[in-house]
Amino acid sequence: AKSPWVTMSCDHFYPEVGELLKRLNVPIIYAQEGVQVDYNKTKMMATSELEQFWANVKGQAIAKELSEFYSKYEGQSWKNI
Repeated sequence: AKSPWVTMSCDHFYPEVGELLKRLNVPIIYAQEGVQVDYNKTKMMATSELEQFWANVKGQAIAKELSEFYSKYEGQSWKNI
């Protein structure tokens, strides 16, 4: 999904969840932000290749966020992930 999908979905279908996300200041991460995607190339991919492609994009975004989170606290480990 792309921004502002989460916000719009919450506004239309889950307003209480949207308010909770705002109140708790939960960051919303979109894997496609900052990633160059050649959509013409993805159109030519087989379904399994396309699923693997987007899984990799999502995995990279998750890894980036975890790395940034754990670099905030000296000595913090990944043992609770």
